[in-house]
Amino acid sequence: MDIQGQGDRITRVNKYQIGPTLGEGTFGKVKQAKNIVTGEVVAMKILDKDRILRNHMADQLKMEISMMKKLRHDNIVQLIEVLTSKTKVFIVLELASGGELFQKIANATRFNEDTARLYFRQLVRGVEFCHSLGICHRDLKPENLLLDEKGTLKISDFGLCALADKEDQLLKTQCGTPNYTAPEILLGKKYDGKPTDVWSCGVILFVMLAGYLPFEEQTSQELFKKIKAAQYNFPSFFPAGPKPLIQRILVVDPNRRYTLAQIKQDPWFLAGVPYDDSKDLKNLSKLADVKVSSSDMAHALESIDDSELQTKGGQGGKKGVDASGPQKKGPGQVVNPTFAAASGGVGATKQEDQQLPAVAGTMQRKAVGAPI
Repeated sequence: MDIQGQGDRITRVNKYQIGPTLGEGTFGKVKQAKNIVTGEVVAMKILDKDRILRNHMADQLKMEISMMKKLRHDNIVQLIEVLTSKTKVFIVLELASGGELFQKIANATRFNEDTARLYFRQLVRGVEFCHSLGICHRDLKPENLLLDEKGTLKISDFGLCALADKEDQLLKTQCGTPNYTAPEILLGKKYDGKPTDVWSCGVILFVMLAGYLPFEEQTSQELFKKIKAAQYNFPSFFPAGPKPLIQRILVVDPNRRYTLAQIKQDPWFLAGVPYDDSKDLKNLSKLADVKVSSSDMAHALESIDDSELQTKGGQGGKKGVDASGPQKKGPGQVVNPTFAAASGGVGATKQEDQQLPAVAGTMQRKAVGAPI
């Protein structure tokens, strides 16, 4: 490993020239970087191993990298490479230079139907691809939807993703960003992850067209109460066309909630430019183009294994695909079994959220970029 510079002033990692900071999170920073061999500009997550170990997030990091290896799709941020040093993990990702969908909504106040439909279709396409591989994102929100230089939507931040249990295809960890969280997650029981992602898609569609959140309260108790009752109202200016679709997505019972297949048949979804499923077939061929092998990932994370967790005085998360127990995540996110209780706040360690100007007076940032 060839590293030039020290600490926060790393200037080069192997073939990557390190540029400006794009964002910061719990475990490190996201930097812009340039491949000096090819000229490709990328995003590089520079993560502190010690922080990862102290917060018992090694297993979750391994899961995130493992999932991103499989997700070769136009509407998903691509993993390029994983590197390591004694103290750092470097995750090289496709750079989405167009910024967050959140900021685009904030700048516009709200989208017209054609713009919202354009992004919603791409969101559905990306989520459907994840689900086809058995992967549930579990933290879909505008802050985690990035845009490239052409305006193509890219799903990012798979830090809370999970594979369903092989026995019953259910998940059990209460997690996500509260305002976008499905009712069944709040109940503290096992749940099917796919309908929870669909619920989040419905909230995102509402936000794009209204400019604010459908579920927003001062206290966790009131917020969870409204979510569990699917209690929300459309503003007077809300277009009539997408209302039935949102009403069929934001349904409390996940068994009655629209599926992605049903969403793709909705008249509003199909209006305008025809939806092209062939794009998904083309994306399937990209599965053979994964640049990060299993041995690469194992080498990159070899110093963050269960034995090191023990020597560091930490405890590895439960092995498997859906680790339980309290875990710390970035601002605005929750991974905690007390999440469902709503009886004394969310329960996760609170951190100060960066506030952006409200969209339509109410929508504010719930997290600072992609938690890292």
